Amino acid sequence: MLNQIRTATNGVEQPIQLDVRWLNEIYFYSFLFCSTFCWCIFRTSHCNTFKHMARLINVLLLHHQVYIDGAKRECFNMSQLKYCQGPRCHTHDTKDRKRGPKDNKRNETRRRSQFYYLGGNACDMRCQAEWFEVYGSRALQHFGYITEPKVLTKDNAWSVRRDWTNDNHYVYNYLTQEQHSITEQQYNDETSITSDGRLNI
Repeated sequence: MLNQIRTATNGVEQPIQLDVRWLNEIYFYSFLFCSTFCWCIFRTSHCNTFKHMARLINVLLLHHQVYIDGAKRECFNMSQLKYCQGPRCHTHDTKDRKRGPKDNKRNETRRRSQFYYLGGNACDMRCQAEWFEVYGSRALQHFGYITEPKVLTKDNAWSVRRDWTNDNHYVYNYLTQEQHSITEQQYNDETSITSDGRLNI
């Protein structure tokens, strides 16, 4: 039986006492009803009813942002969702883009809490490519084109590396293939190599 639930209100956890015997009652009566219904109508058993109801309760609890038995459940807040920035995302016909009743379906832009393309702003590579097709040139005009080649020399060809086999940390030069051992602290320090690739140790 669930004996403790915490709710997140305005970002602050507030433990509350909750009698959740009603959950067990829902499980029991739902299992009894569905099993009886399936047997009477289809003459088949419905042994997975309890599992389905458990999933339903878990989804409801997640939706209301709860922490069950000390196990943190990630808050599901609709305001934290964001739209894919692909200009033609809504034109791609997939099930997760469909909204509305059966007789009046429509496609909408994908909305999720996290994306992995276009710097976390596009739902997939297709939408990322379509964004560049529409806005890529304008972005270059806004931020400026490269008008001369960038040059990699022995002075700015450094990077930090790790030898996982021997658990060693070192800095490596792409051009001279020179390398020097460094400490783990220096390996984790983002300032050990400057933004333009120069050694700063």
